[in-house]
Amino acid sequence: MVLTGSAVAAGLLWLAWLIVPHRPDPVVALGRIDAAQRAENDVPAAAVGRPLGWLAGVRRRLGERTAAALTGRGIARTSLRADLGLLGRSYEAHLGTQVLAGMFGAVLVAAVAAGLSVAGIGPPLPVPAVLLIVVAGVFALLPEVDVRRAAAAHRRTFRHALGSFLDLVSMSMAGGRGLDEALISSARTGTGWPFALLAGTLQRARDIGTRPWAALRDLGQRIGVDELRDLAGSVELVAGSGSRIRTTLAARASTLRRRNISETEGRASEREQSLRIAQLLIGLGFVVFIGYPAVATVMSV
Repeated sequence: MVLTGSAVAAGLLWLAWLIVPHRPDPVVALGRIDAAQRAENDVPAAAVGRPLGWLAGVRRRLGERTAAALTGRGIARTSLRADLGLLGRSYEAHLGTQVLAGMFGAVLVAAVAAGLSVAGIGPPLPVPAVLLIVVAGVFALLPEVDVRRAAAAHRRTFRHALGSFLDLVSMSMAGGRGLDEALISSARTGTGWPFALLAGTLQRARDIGTRPWAALRDLGQRIGVDELRDLAGSVELVAGSGSRIRTTLAARASTLRRRNISETEGRASEREQSLRIAQLLIGLGFVVFIGYPAVATVMSV
């Protein structure tokens, strides 16, 4: 029973660690994104410069084998790769984490079932078997849910910054600067990791002689921001006319602002509805708490 209780407590702690959203330092997240882009192979940026522990080594090997198996069967997981690229995480390391989480859930259920069997109150064998599969699947999906949630938040932040960036580029071009200089100066003017990511991408494009909009299109493809990719394609069509570029940038910035406002209003409405449901449940519980003694007295007469 002591071992069973310890296994249950460890499982609950692991579950809480997976569910609670992580809030990394934006500078650290930017460094991971940049390191993942510069690396020739997909090595976790957090592991660079320090020896891997035994658990990290096991996770890496499991992730590499799982990624090879999925790739061999034609499963690319493109959207997941884009989410991990935005967060600066390794695809193989994430798959290894999912495998380890699923294994931990299976071991947890097996330990609880063994403890109950030793105590003489164990359920029939099919019940623990089905429960083991379900819990292992849930534990394996929790890291992916965390990645999806964090990536969605990062994309909202990036879209908000992208609208401001386009306004700055448009105003800089209206002041007489060329397109390339306006892009670089506008990216360096803003603060935060989205502007730093844009500035680094544009600076690398200048250093290697790549067109800036091609670099931004590749960035949008890598991090899964469709607005940036579509913007790059639209601007390349009118690249020969400065006035058309300014008009396109201003229109895209206005569209992004309207979308950000709509998403903010939608999230506020969802939270308001959740608050109303919580208030309704609290009121219902209070009515039950007050009325139960009277109902119990009437029923006992």
